[in-house]
Amino acid sequence: MRFCEQYKVVPIFADADLSGGATGDSINMKNYHSAAFIFLSTLTNWTAGPDIKLYSGATDGATTTAMTFAYRAGSAAVASLTSDVLGAWATSAELALGANEEGYMYIIEVEAIDMTEGHDWLSIVLDSDASAGEAFCIAILKPRYAQLDIPTALA
Repeated sequence: MRFCEQYKVVPIFADADLSGGATGDSINMKNYHSAAFIFLSTLTNWTAGPDIKLYSGATDGATTTAMTFAYRAGSAAVASLTSDVLGAWATSAELALGANEEGYMYIIEVEAIDMTEGHDWLSIVLDSDASAGEAFCIAILKPRYAQLDIPTALA
């Protein structure tokens, strides 16, 4: 079985302007067990990075309830020798990226069972604290049921 038959890959945002904040496409989690967001920012020598938050909501785009999530960070900026070596697991409801963390990869994971009852939609939000840069994010979803063509998770 191929990767795309076991997991749903969803583009969340590309070229998001970090200095203006960004909200990614919401994901409908009703058919999925979990989501792993892979977040990358550009190397821009920012003086401050964005804060990353996850929210659940009852409708597409709703950011009703802030969620605590697990994450790991790469050990160095992308294209560095150890950029794919991940640090220890940590949890947060607001991941604040520091001034020296631009260009790092972050893996952010959340379980659908941890979402508020009646909330099927999951959104990732970047605040406007960053001084510069762009971000890219995809989500990899683990479906509840195996199938050849996994249905969309977007509205």
